Amino acid sequence: MVKPDMLSLENADSYSWGCAYYWLGSQALVAVKRRLDTHFPADVDDIVVTAIKQAADAVTTGKCKLSSFEELIAFTSVIADRRAKDHIRRMEANRRAASATETIEGRTDLVSITPSPLELADAQDVARLLVDLATTYLRETPLQLLKDHYLDGRTQEDLANRHGIPLGTVGVTLSRALKTLRKEIEKHPGLMKELKEALR
Repeated sequence: MVKPDMLSLENADSYSWGCAYYWLGSQALVAVKRRLDTHFPADVDDIVVTAIKQAADAVTTGKCKLSSFEELIAFTSVIADRRAKDHIRRMEANRRAASATETIEGRTDLVSITPSPLELADAQDVARLLVDLATTYLRETPLQLLKDHYLDGRTQEDLANRHGIPLGTVGVTLSRALKTLRKEIEKHPGLMKELKEALR
């Protein structure tokens, strides 16, 4: 599937967005399943759709200006992870409220479902920084291996066959790439905090 260009997406071209959903859906699914698959598996698809819609709305309305499709993928993943965390908080609040004397049913003001402009800008900054770090400090092969392994969930054996690389080399390359990124990410405390939160 062809990756669309950002100008077409900003202009709400339906064919380009059709192509985009192919890529964005898989990335958002990974982010949401990691959070919800154990306790709220029935809600995964709804959160994925919500995250993609919010990312698409931000791009087509001009609330968010991304310079590449890779940034849009990262942006959507950040939003998806945050929507999943919000959903867990909302479900926990509802569970606690069910046993309390005063119910919070219908209180949508407790956890905002729609991201604020500040939250969108923050997600955009995180996405841009992640993409910049990865593309600046990693060569093409390690970057592709990281994406295939951590974003697409491919095994190291699959990567070895797919890229024609010995299995041991795949493991070493992934390890070195992660060390390189970690060293650079630690220079950005805000991003480090965001990643620690995402990996909890």
